Amino acid sequence: MTPCTLKKDLFDVQKESPPESARYFIPIDHLNSLVIQPKVETALKNVYRYMEEDDAALQQCLSSIYPQSRRLFAILISGERRFQEAIEKVAAEGVTDADLPLCRAYTANKSFLLCKNKHKHCSNVDHQLCGIRVMSEWSQQSRNDFDRVQWAFQAPEFRKESPEETPHFEFHERVVMPFLEDYELDSEKSRLGGYSQVWPVQIHRAHQNLIDTKDPEGPYLAIKRLTSRDKNQFNRETKFLEKLSQRNNPHLMKLLATYKFKNQYHLVFPYAKENLREYWESVDIPYWNKETTFWFLRELCGLVAALNVIHNFDLGGSAAVADETGNPTLERFSRSRNVKLSVEEREKKYGRHGDLKPENILRSEGPQGSKNAGLLQITDFGLGRFHRFESRSMQDPKNISGSPSYAPPEVALGKPVSRAYDIWSLGCIFLEFITWLLEGSQGLNEFSAARMLVGEDGVEDDVYFTLITPTDPPNSRPKAVVREGVLNWIVRLRENPRRSKMSHAFLDLIEQSMLKVDSSRRISAERLVEKMKRMLYEGENKAGYLLGSNETVIDATSGMKPPGAQVTRDSKVRFNVPPDSFER
Repeated sequence: MTPCTLKKDLFDVQKESPPESARYFIPIDHLNSLVIQPKVETALKNVYRYMEEDDAALQQCLSSIYPQSRRLFAILISGERRFQEAIEKVAAEGVTDADLPLCRAYTANKSFLLCKNKHKHCSNVDHQLCGIRVMSEWSQQSRNDFDRVQWAFQAPEFRKESPEETPHFEFHERVVMPFLEDYELDSEKSRLGGYSQVWPVQIHRAHQNLIDTKDPEGPYLAIKRLTSRDKNQFNRETKFLEKLSQRNNPHLMKLLATYKFKNQYHLVFPYAKENLREYWESVDIPYWNKETTFWFLRELCGLVAALNVIHNFDLGGSAAVADETGNPTLERFSRSRNVKLSVEEREKKYGRHGDLKPENILRSEGPQGSKNAGLLQITDFGLGRFHRFESRSMQDPKNISGSPSYAPPEVALGKPVSRAYDIWSLGCIFLEFITWLLEGSQGLNEFSAARMLVGEDGVEDDVYFTLITPTDPPNSRPKAVVREGVLNWIVRLRENPRRSKMSHAFLDLIEQSMLKVDSSRRISAERLVEKMKRMLYEGENKAGYLLGSNETVIDATSGMKPPGAQVTRDSKVRFNVPPDSFER
């Protein structure tokens, strides 16, 4: 083993991050397996020939390097000959891994010296005597080279100390992230909203313990970078998300970690390949069988239970309505009706999502061999949405992504909002979900077209309500009604050939308890959980409830069967649902 051999071994295991960036990191597991005592000893003998005979000198140098300076040793051994020959003197000066990354100290002639990391707080005007002595003898080019190379050995590790912890990290702006794949600049996989950007990364397996994975390279994670740089807002919102994550509800997307990088705040979540809208669009029409319909009921029950957790989370009454700029529905009606958002006083202490839509419900693949089409999870809660719409004043509201289709009438009418806001939105999603189950993706397109209407302000939209201003008496206040196209669509679904007791009960629930213009008449999330659990029980125990007269028939003419399902016309599929499966 020569220095060149170890140098080559380290070079061979480096990873480029992000790909094609010419920036590299050495994975920590490779660093630990390569920089071990026998190899360090051999490398020292090859750099300092006298140590082959002087064992005392070898052991003295070795003891100052291993294990407290393994990373520093790897940086020096990976560099030019001058770096390698400085190993002994650097060790003698007491420089260790704890002093990394070495920082720059600029002198009067604008060149810089390399100093221990703690030196960044030095108050000297001229740092001529502050640098590490042996490195101060190098040329400026050599110091530049070391300063560049050292970052390949500083890739951070995303680690939590306990399962309940949500760690926060502060990273140097020059750090190389341990990402094998990074889609930040991929226009198809990166999503830019009014207050954040979200994109997937694949993190090296040895640089995280946030999430279990069977991928030998490492898991995929979702990175959300916030537009706001306000520390107090970040702390307030992440504190809520941390507490919410501790509930361990499988239908709430869990916050894994947070970090600050390049003066911006980032949140780390598990990665899901698609949202509910994308899943609907990928399936022409789903199979009409017990597995599909029970998966449908079970996942929606889980989503309602997750929403119930949010709705019963006590925020302590400290939150208030902030800037509404950027909410598409509010922007539209504020121009013509002077609408101002407010929250019912009794509701201020509770959580509310405020932006439920298919795009904010993510679908993860179910366990291999499972008889379902995956797990649905609510995401994009918090972060300026609890009792306030996020501020998007940096963007033109017309250019903000996201549909106002699921906002309730009280937003347009300027009435105080409450947790019932989310029930209306969920009712819209439920109606689209049952449309997809009965008629597939084409049915969803037709439903959207059936809702299209030009409002009094001349704007065409597909929202679920219509504003009407009575002409008598004059100057009457507008009122809202459920859009006629929505009511007609519900009638259409009741007559669908796939109709069943389940579909009728589900449509009754939407029409009678969720899509109510008067928010006080909407069902609570807690009561909705009970209704959904009852439907699950009926589906498991009553023949004909799920599929009607076609209980054992599989429509195999088109569509996508949930993975892992092996069903014949005579199959008897049972799902055992524990009583507390969907409790808060």
